[in-house]
Amino acid sequence: MELANHYWSYTALYFNQGVLVGAQYNRQLLPMIWSNLIELAATKPTMEVGSAEVSLLHQAISDSYFAELEHKYDLLDYDTFRVSEDEVELRLSGFAIGDTLSLKEIVPIMACYDERTDVQRFIDEQAEQLPVFYDHLGNTGLITGCSQIINLWDDRNFKSLFLIEQANFKSAKLHFSKANSSALSGWSFYNVKYLNGISAHSELVIKDSKDGIYEVQIGGWFGHFSTDQEFAYEGVFYLQ
Repeated sequence: MELANHYWSYTALYFNQGVLVGAQYNRQLLPMIWSNLIELAATKPTMEVGSAEVSLLHQAISDSYFAELEHKYDLLDYDTFRVSEDEVELRLSGFAIGDTLSLKEIVPIMACYDERTDVQRFIDEQAEQLPVFYDHLGNTGLITGCSQIINLWDDRNFKSLFLIEQANFKSAKLHFSKANSSALSGWSFYNVKYLNGISAHSELVIKDSKDGIYEVQIGGWFGHFSTDQEFAYEGVFYLQ
């Protein structure tokens, strides 16, 4: 597969009470940290404009095509490319279809997992309310409101806990970017907080530290924190 001839596309599907009501496509749909986690598919997306088929990759869009798209789709987004000193091209980078604008004001409610409680019970109670992603290996994970990813076996049983960098929605084009940003916070794990230092205490035993990686036993867990200049930004943990 030659990636230069393909595009890693992102599409969000929107549901209202279990019914599909719309979809959104954009090259910058998600925050980078989320984009790096989800499963990607190499595609060559196209769309019909009048009687023509327009590529969403590198094909320039004429003024007449663009005017037609403006009447047909919401949230039309495009990039401008200078191809010569006197000429610029418009290339489509995003659009929405269906009844998605009516959902813009919804603020997601994303529960946070308390590491001192039963993680499987949390999964059983909250799985239906949390965003689900599939990584490049086909693994399933739940994203909580505290920048935690609960990785699962067989889509339902606990596997591991991943503490991730807090998502930055400033450049994300997802409809709910502002709402998602306000609904998310940094993680905290046995008093070790996102972008804070790590020090041993009664529940935290540092087994080893090298090259910014702190291997620890903490509560009923074992795993490691990753740090940059001694500030923790992510971690991976398993139950003992």
